[in-house]
Amino acid sequence: MELIEGSVNGESIKSSSSDSDSSSSSSSRSVGLHQPSASKRPRLDEPSPLASSSSSSSSLSSSTVVAPLSQCTKGELLQTDALSGKDSEGKIFASPDEFWRSVLHHNSTTPTTATTTTRKRPREDVSIESDGVREAASEKQEEEEEEEEEVKPVDTTPWYSKSDAYWKNVEPTVDGVLGGFGFLSPIDIRTSRAFIARFLSPLPPDAPVTTPTGTTAVLDCGAGIGRITKELLLDIFERVDLIEPNATFLDTARRDLSNTQHPKGHKAEKYFCSALQDFAPERNTYDVIWLQWVIGYLTDVDFVALLKRFKQSLKPNGIIVVKDNVTRESFYVDKEDSSVTR
Repeated sequence: MELIEGSVNGESIKSSSSDSDSSSSSSSRSVGLHQPSASKRPRLDEPSPLASSSSSSSSLSSSTVVAPLSQCTKGELLQTDALSGKDSEGKIFASPDEFWRSVLHHNSTTPTTATTTTRKRPREDVSIESDGVREAASEKQEEEEEEEEEVKPVDTTPWYSKSDAYWKNVEPTVDGVLGGFGFLSPIDIRTSRAFIARFLSPLPPDAPVTTPTGTTAVLDCGAGIGRITKELLLDIFERVDLIEPNATFLDTARRDLSNTQHPKGHKAEKYFCSALQDFAPERNTYDVIWLQWVIGYLTDVDFVALLKRFKQSLKPNGIIVVKDNVTRESFYVDKEDSSVTR
C-alpha cells in the first residue's frame, strides 16, 4: 500500500513502487483527491492524485511524491514540527504538537505524544558446542538496552465533543451539510466520478493502476445525509455501507435511500451510527473506502490509526479514496466546527 503526500516535514519523500509490507494478503491501495483550501467549506479545484497503486509505476507531477506506508516511520507520518499553523481566531502555533496540547491538554500535563522509556535486561546464558562437547557458558553477559514505547492516555473529548455539537445544529439538507454551498454538489460529483473511473474496468490508457478495482462493495465515511452514496456510489457499486456519527443525518439518509430504487438493483445496505475514530470494519470487505471532507475532524493520531484499520478491511486491489481540503502553507484550525485543515 503506498501513501502519496506532497511533503512530509516540509520535505519530499523518496519515490518507491514496491510494497514491503508482507503482513497483508491483499494488494491494497490508497488514493486521494486534492482539494486546496484552508477552509472547511468545499472547494472544487481540479483534483490531483494523492496516492496510487503499489503495482503502478506511472509518472507523477513534480508536486507529488510517493512512499510506501509500510516503510514510513511513525516520525515521518506524524512529525511536522517544522510547519507552524494558526486557528480561525488568528492564534499562531509553532507546531502541530503545540496545537494538540492546547486542545487536548489545557488542564493536564500529560503529553500528547508517546514517550519512550528505557529498561535493561541481562542477556540470556548461551550454550557453546565445540567438537561435539557441549559446555555451559554462564559467564556474565553484557547488558543490553531495550527501548519500549509507553503511550500516555489522551483525552480527546474536548476536540470531538465540540465538533459533535456543531453538526447537531446543522440542517439535514444538501445545502446544510455543504455549509451553504449546495450548488457545488453537481460539480463535486462530476469530478469524483471522473477520478474513480480511472481505477475501474475498463481501465483507461492513463490509468494509475494495472489491475482494476472491484465494484462489489464500498464504504461511505462521514456519509452525512447520503449525498455521495445517492449521487455517485450507488451508480458504481452493488452495495454501499454508510457510517455517520450524526443520528439525524443518518436517519435522513436511510429514509431517502430506502425510497430509491436503483435501475441496476444496487442498494445501500448497512448504516453505522458511529464516529470514525471508534470504527473498525471487518477485514477483506470493501473494494473502495471513500473519505470525503471528514478527516479534518480526526486528531492526527486517530487519522493514522484509521488508515491502518481501513487497509485491513480492503479486498485485493481495493483502494482508499481521500477527498479533502488541504492548506498550501501550514495547518489551519477552524474553531467553529473543531476541524483542522492539513
